[in-house]
Amino acid sequence: MSFRIHRAAAIGVAAALAGFLPGCSGNMVTVSEDVSPAPSYYDGDFEYATRNGAIRTEVIGQPFVVTPDTLKARVLHLMDGQNRGVATKFVATNGNDTDPAFKVVAAFNLSGGYSGRDLCRGTAGLPSRGAGTPITLDMAFCIGDQLKTEVQGRVGVVSGLDDPKFAALVRQTTLGLIPPQDGHGGDGDSANPD
Repeated sequence: MSFRIHRAAAIGVAAALAGFLPGCSGNMVTVSEDVSPAPSYYDGDFEYATRNGAIRTEVIGQPFVVTPDTLKARVLHLMDGQNRGVATKFVATNGNDTDPAFKVVAAFNLSGGYSGRDLCRGTAGLPSRGAGTPITLDMAFCIGDQLKTEVQGRVGVVSGLDDPKFAALVRQTTLGLIPPQDGHGGDGDSANPD
């Protein structure tokens, strides 16, 4: 069973961007709408993974000519609290606030033919087409090297890390990473059974 990112969210982003994108429909942020969570994904998996407050997040690829650390810091900042459910902190390394079994991978401008399964298995050697537009952002939520969910966002011309279109890309893709329901009849509203 697949889920669909709510069109209202995409329309909201388009409306927010319309003020500075007159006549430039190619510059709207789009997030894939037909993405199926892996059969192993159940509603509540992300809440369990982030029960201590954070999740380790790898950021790879190079959408701009900046240092990897500069990109990582900006992306993690933009991702913080943008997920469905309890607001989560996205961090670069495991600590007391993470569960080392889980991770999120955010990959910019991957060359074609790679999926969230590839991101979960390891990012070393995954080819990126480098800086340039349009910018794509593939995200995967993983337990170990197994995929739980994946999503892709895309935007046209972006001037740099501080461009509001870049922020919208990262935030909307983060929101889309955690489906509103699983493929097993979950409705996205279950409480943690503590």
